[in-house]
Amino acid sequence: MIRSTLTRVPVSPELQKSCKKSLETILQSGASGFPQLPEESAQWEEAQRVGKSLRSRFDHLVILGIGGSSLGSQVIAAMNPGTRLRFLENVDAMAIERVMHGLDPKKTGFLIVSKSGGTIETLAGLDYLREFVAGAGVDLKKQSHVMTESKDNVLGKWSSQFSVPMTLLSPQVGGRYSVLSAVGMIPAVFDGHDAMAFRKGAARALEQKDLAAELMGQVRMSWDRSEWITFFWFYEPVGRVIGSWLAQLWGESLGKKVDRQGKPAPRSSTPMAGLGPVDQHSLLQALAEGHPDKLIIFVRSGAAEGGKQTLQNPEFADCSLLKGRSLGQLLRAEAIATEEALHQASVSTFSLMTEGFDAEGMGEFMMLLQMVVAGLGETMGINPFDQPGVELGKRLAREFLAKP
Repeated sequence: MIRSTLTRVPVSPELQKSCKKSLETILQSGASGFPQLPEESAQWEEAQRVGKSLRSRFDHLVILGIGGSSLGSQVIAAMNPGTRLRFLENVDAMAIERVMHGLDPKKTGFLIVSKSGGTIETLAGLDYLREFVAGAGVDLKKQSHVMTESKDNVLGKWSSQFSVPMTLLSPQVGGRYSVLSAVGMIPAVFDGHDAMAFRKGAARALEQKDLAAELMGQVRMSWDRSEWITFFWFYEPVGRVIGSWLAQLWGESLGKKVDRQGKPAPRSSTPMAGLGPVDQHSLLQALAEGHPDKLIIFVRSGAAEGGKQTLQNPEFADCSLLKGRSLGQLLRAEAIATEEALHQASVSTFSLMTEGFDAEGMGEFMMLLQMVVAGLGETMGINPFDQPGVELGKRLAREFLAKP
């Protein structure tokens, strides 16, 4: 269960009510699709079936996708120290060699994910990877599974033409909101996770409307204070990867030029993320004494702050205070002290505490943040489910490649 642990500036009842109303509008609307995912038994059963089938055939799974087709699965991979997932998302000269390094192509499955079916990076990666593994005598088509939203797009037609198994994705659920669909759950099951635990956590988040509205209110108040950076500071090992997923969710959903009426959209903040205590040695100086334009949201984990192994005989004098304590207790002390130091430096802070980032806890956290981001978009009067600024860059890239 996620809860707020320290509220420096309470959200007024009026703002809490307004945020909750906007959140209810999003949750009751079928336009986004993501709040309905926990209720869709068929897609969870599909994820279990496909994930287990792929795992019975292959030792590793390479996921070809970019943005929302990949980032959520990368978070899931980070949860498992022995992950069998690899990701081909970037298009650089060494990408193929890097992702296939140390893998036996004959024992590797390929999951190709593109909602539109025409993502140039994914299709290019597929073409280059197909030729690469052919050198090892592997027909990539026979070791692949496709996820897209239509049989009639480029990837869907390729899948049908070569009898590549395909999972159809809901057109209503955008890529950055899709981690709790088959997009993230097939890789999760392949990697040994229980998809139903993610489902249970996601359903629990949907019951926490007051917490979601409180976090929305904290963000809205920070914007009123001209705090245009929202910094999520994760005191949890997988925080670095969660931060990348969250940055896309936040940035693409809230960074809009116009609202639903075509008028200039309200300003939103830029998302950033850090890992504590690592970034206490890199970013804390800028956060504490830089321009006061940030809201720092601490995200802590009871599991990370626990631990059974305690230090019995410190060898270093500087570690004498740790005698009889676990590393988790040191992490807890640093999180509390860092937030207090920032508070004393007049930096705005807010804290969230979760029991842990196991499958259930991760499902709850991801659904909660999707609720918050979509709800904030509703308060701004914008569409949090499109990304027109991204589409222009895609078109210009194709025009550049078409030139002789």
